[in-house]
Parts: sequence; structure tokens; C-alpha cells
Amino acid sequence: MISSIKKYGIRLCVFCFVIYSSCNSYLFYQAPRYDHQTLEQIETDPRVTEIVYDMSFGKQTSFYISPKTLKGRAPEHLWILFGGINTPAFGWYQWFRDIPDSCCGLYLIEYPGYGKCEGVPRAERILQSSLAAFDALALHLDVPIEMLEENLGLLGHSLGSLTMMQFTPYVNEKEILLISPMTRLSDQVKYMYGNFKGGLLNLINPEEYDNWTRLNEILQQNNPPKITLIHGDQDEVIPVTMSRELAALSNSIIYYEIHGAGHSGLIARELELIKKIMFEN
Repeated sequence: MISSIKKYGIRLCVFCFVIYSSCNSYLFYQAPRYDHQTLEQIETDPRVTEIVYDMSFGKQTSFYISPKTLKGRAPEHLWILFGGINTPAFGWYQWFRDIPDSCCGLYLIEYPGYGKCEGVPRAERILQSSLAAFDALALHLDVPIEMLEENLGLLGHSLGSLTMMQFTPYVNEKEILLISPMTRLSDQVKYMYGNFKGGLLNLINPEEYDNWTRLNEILQQNNPPKITLIHGDQDEVIPVTMSRELAALSNSIIYYEIHGAGHSGLIARELELIKKIMFEN
């Protein structure tokens, strides 16, 4: 009996591993591409620059939106944006095509396999590509990384809260804005699939995103960055309890819980608040 149970358990784990490995990209990453109209917008807006760089897993392209008055020069304030599961980097453009701060630049980070990028999205590859993207921007602007870090803000939405937070140990950011963040990917998997199925998937989950631990580490720094969270209290995708747990880590964290807001449409609904946080503080 025990031997049969062990064999069944091994077969179940192997089955889960095969299914999970083949579907991993579709569980956490949807890798959308650009349609013809979007590609035309990218090519025709004079403030948008494609930052192209090569990785071992293929050519990558992220997008820099320059300040209105400082085109071709380093911005006085830079925000790097990390998008959600089904949002390619240029998806941010619809909300930030008109940057109110004339001295602020935006850098829209694309994930491998998304948009115009080659490769397959994975946490490690996303981190490698994000770091290379930052280096490539500094090279494009012909300035040292340290100059871009002088007034650096990082924004992560949904899945982007995870990809952004794994980026933070490697830069000196001054501000962090998390919109609909997760505590850990493992927590989200259990929320999505239940404790039993989610627990099995987490056993073989290669993506070890952990915002709770990373945020704790940031808060222990001598001069931690300003941290702001925004979450809808009716979020049906990522439970609002995750933001509440993160906000409870420190009284210094600014937390906006938006009454009646779900997951989809939160950015559009609270765009003025988001712009105020980013550009007016």
C-alpha cells in the first residue's frame, strides 16, 4: 500500500512538473505583442525612443519617453514602469502620453517575449533584461547610472509589482509606487488555485517572487525610499488583503485603499492620484 502511494505521488509530481513547465508562461505571463496601429504610434511620436539591446535569449526593446524640454538629455526625474501580466510596456503610453512634469522622463520596461522582445518570460530573465535595459538607457543618454538614480522612481502594477521589486536591490531608487501588488507569488498561486492545488504548484514553481521579504529589507535601510501602495478593495484578481499586509509592515508606508474599485480599470480610475504621487511630490 505504502509503495503504491509513493508511486502515485511520484507520478503525480512528474505529471504536475510536465504540465506546469509547459504552461508556466501562460500561468504568470501572457506575452502580448503589438498590433500595427501601436507600432505606428511608437514610430511617429518624437518623444518615444526605442532602446534596443541584446541578451543571450534574444534582442530586447524597451521604450523611453523623454521630457518635453529635455529631449536627448538626461531627465531631472526618471520613473521606470513595470507592467502587469497582459500589458506590454507601451501599454503605459495611453495614460502617460502627456507627462505633466516637463523635466520627468519615463522608461517603459518590456519583458522577454512581450511586445517586440524575443525570448521567453521568466523571473531571472526579466531581471537580467531589466538591468540591461537600465544600462542601455544610461548609454543612450550618455550619462552614468548614478545620475539617473539621483531622482529615480519605480512603479510596478500587479505582476509588475513582483518584477519591479526584484529589480530594487540593484538600483538606488528614491520612490516606490506599488499598484495592486502581491505579497508573494506563492500566495497568489494559492489564492488562484486553492491551498491543495496551489501548494502542489508551488512545490515545483521556479519563480520565487517575494515582495513581503524584499519590502522588509528596504525598510531596514538607513534611508529607505518613499513607499506608496494603491489597491482597490473589490479587487477580484489580487486580494486587497495583500496590500493591507504589506502596508502593515511600517507606519511610513503610504496606503490608498480605493473603495469600490476592482483590479481592471484601477489605473484609469485613479490616474490623477497616480500622477500626483509621481509628479507633484
